[in-house]
Amino acid sequence: FGDKIAEIDFVNDQKEGVERKFFSYDKPREETEYLAGVKDGQYTKYFFSGQVNLEGAYKDGKKDGKWTKYFEDGSVRQEGSYKNGKKDGVWKSYSRKGAVVGQATYKDGINIEQLEAAKKKADEEKGKELVDLTKKLSAMISKFISARKNKIRKSSR
Repeated sequence: FGDKIAEIDFVNDQKEGVERKFFSYDKPREETEYLAGVKDGQYTKYFFSGQVNLEGAYKDGKKDGKWTKYFEDGSVRQEGSYKNGKKDGVWKSYSRKGAVVGQATYKDGINIEQLEAAKKKADEEKGKELVDLTKKLSAMISKFISARKNKIRKSSR
């Protein structure tokens, strides 16, 4: 017959309970909890070795709460939280030895540090544009005044 690739129960034609997907040989690949056809509850993804690769939870079909991604040796690779399906709060990335190698803060799925850097760059560019515009305007005024002075000199001769 072959290897089992998935198992799930249905109630009223909707997924209900834990859906299990498998690598070959009945090794678990993924487990997802469903309620009335919608992801709701614990989610776990596995490496072929059987070690946990990723774990978190869904609420009403959206990622919610703490999510953790692992290296195959079981050490934490990345962790952070979701709120309403969007990254929210501090997310950290780690080396295999556990040292923090990256960190970002999110609000409603937006990286706050990147947003602030983009705003700062836009403000700096607006400032540069304003300086350039001021220089051009100053040069135009100087030319205009110079031309008026020349016109006055010529008419007074």
